[in-house]
Amino acid sequence: MLEILLVLSEKYKKLSTNTASESKVCRMMDALVCHSYEWPDDKIGRWLGYVQCLLIEVEHVTTVEDERNTTRPLFHEYYSSKGINIPESYPI
Repeated sequence: MLEILLVLSEKYKKLSTNTASESKVCRMMDALVCHSYEWPDDKIGRWLGYVQCLLIEVEHVTTVEDERNTTRPLFHEYYSSKGINIPESYPI
């Protein structure tokens, strides 16, 4: 999970540069990276979802489609490595 968080942290910090959400995004991503071995995957997912919502709906610096294209391959590989079934995708 740490490898995924490092990739997403870099991306989300760049996307949030010079936005009203920049400090919150940076603090949240730093906390996720710092606690990646302690926190359960579902908590990490909720935090990532919140950051993604800020970047998509509040700051308008990315899209749901772009985030799906970025994160799906990362998480599908992670799920496979943990023996977790890849969840079904739903159009929105």
